[in-house]
Amino acid sequence: MIKPYTCLRGFTGPEDIALTPDGTHLVVSEMPAGFVSPDGPALMQVDLANDRVSPMPIRFQPEPGWGDPACGAPTGIASHGLHISQRPDGRTQLLVINHARESVEAFEIVPSAGSYDALWHGGVKFEGGLLNDVAATPDGGFIATVMLDNALIGDQDPMAFMFSGAKTGYLAEWHPQSGWKRLPGSEAELNNGIQISNDGRYVWFAAWISGEVLEYDRAAQRITRVAKMPFQADNLTLNRDGLLVVAGIDDLDYWRECTEAEGKLCQEKLAFSVATLDPASFTVRPLFQGTSGLLQGGASVALANGNALYIGSYTGECLLKVDLSESGDAA
Repeated sequence: MIKPYTCLRGFTGPEDIALTPDGTHLVVSEMPAGFVSPDGPALMQVDLANDRVSPMPIRFQPEPGWGDPACGAPTGIASHGLHISQRPDGRTQLLVINHARESVEAFEIVPSAGSYDALWHGGVKFEGGLLNDVAATPDGGFIATVMLDNALIGDQDPMAFMFSGAKTGYLAEWHPQSGWKRLPGSEAELNNGIQISNDGRYVWFAAWISGEVLEYDRAAQRITRVAKMPFQADNLTLNRDGLLVVAGIDDLDYWRECTEAEGKLCQEKLAFSVATLDPASFTVRPLFQGTSGLLQGGASVALANGNALYIGSYTGECLLKVDLSESGDAA
């Protein structure tokens, strides 16, 4: 049986998704077609009561304790990975990767007339490479994935470097007192999506080129477990029941051919997969299979909420909503 699905429209590249703590809305990043050049709203939101899609208004209100004091407000936001957490004072923090200036932006999201607004309070610039995703740590800092290290790329062609078999990136941690530091032993083949355990000890992150999800022990300062996925693991979301949901395209070689032929990130409707990963046992279980022709760009993220699975991509105008209460895969 085909799983019923609907396309929630109004997006221009829903690359990453997070659920608000009250469970009423999705916050969605909008990765611009030009990657570094904003071309529309940086953030979108979905009201889960009625699937209404709307831009999330952003207001700039600098505040101490929300980033590097020397980092002023950005002139534009080209969003990529994002993460929602609750700060010790109870306020809700939204961290967003911003390629317009290669930084992590820190927002507070606040209720506003049945939806949410984002209040920019601070940011942290990064100069070591190209960031992908970010997750807040319980002690007031955050960890970001660096997918391409500037020092390693040098004057090489980025695409050739990505597919060279080299470990292209690493994890970078930032704290207000100490600034940036590279986490030793965290190198991988294009570090991508990231999540963190409630106690902050374990970090789970995707390596897109090798199609792996890795566990990094911050106490031991090394990778402790690796799960090989049957697809290219992209973003990770963490369910309320503690399972990681992993999404990604099925055919990396075809993505490369398509991207090189088009001269930009592949825009075709690629086949993709979604699976769960149990952080306790590191057991992988398939959740959804999307055939080619279903979603432009394939899938970069999936978030499960009740019987609904929301699937986004770095391109296109559709956020796919799948009814998981039915058996079978989409055709």
